Amino acid sequence: MSDLHDLVGRIAASAEKLLNEVARLRRDVARLHGKIEAFDKAPQIVDPEPVRRKLRNLNEALATIEAARKGIENSERAMNVIESRINEIAVDAISRSEMKPWLKDRG
Repeated sequence: MSDLHDLVGRIAASAEKLLNEVARLRRDVARLHGKIEAFDKAPQIVDPEPVRRKLRNLNEALATIEAARKGIENSERAMNVIESRINEIAVDAISRSEMKPWLKDRG
């Protein structure tokens, strides 16, 4: 029984670390997203909160892993939106003068 308890503890610890890594990824994506002003109907990026408590059982660990999976999916969607905007700029589908109002002032 102790081996099972230790295994669940290791799974819970790994799930906590995974969700915290996803939170860091989401913050990086939000920071990149923040470099371009929102276009019409641009999705908002919400930063998840990192795990602030110890997980105590397998159900909590599995829920945490599921939350991390959803966070990764959301990051992928946001990166696709950002990539699409960058591609539009790169192929001059939008002229630089037209893009200036959308780029945040870095001065």
